[in-house]
Amino acid sequence: MKRSIHDFKWYVVWKKITNDEIEQVVAFWLRLGILSRLEAAKRAKQVVIIIKNKNEEVVGVSTAFHTYFKELRSYVYAYRCLIHKDSRVIGMETKLTIETKSILEKDLHSFKQNKPVGLLAVVQNERLSSNARYAIWPGVNMIYIGNNSTGDSIRISYFDNARLA
Repeated sequence: MKRSIHDFKWYVVWKKITNDEIEQVVAFWLRLGILSRLEAAKRAKQVVIIIKNKNEEVVGVSTAFHTYFKELRSYVYAYRCLIHKDSRVIGMETKLTIETKSILEKDLHSFKQNKPVGLLAVVQNERLSSNARYAIWPGVNMIYIGNNSTGDSIRISYFDNARLA
């Protein structure tokens, strides 16, 4: 049977992640061997959305943190997402990016200064890098703005009414 996005549960945990959810996300990253325990614990506080399968196992997450991006002379939310390869279905990455951006954009009112102008991603996924040569990625409106020192492409999706410095 073919799976779809609707076979997964999506949990918005931005600024309200519980200790139990932190443990689950840390365990997910450790299981995949992509982060040290220390880095995973730090990054868990940046989680925006958790995706779980029907067994309530974490299979995907998005994270964001507020940072200054000198090339734009503006603050952004640095965005990362990871979906376990066995749980990827068509449209999941797109939905995760769109939903994450929407949540963060709704939170812009909390900034009195240094308001982020958008969602910035450094694309390290080889499949995305090689297959998505569009200047603007369809669906998520992520605009190519260059490469970092290691050759990874950098993309941004601006928030509505964003103003650069």
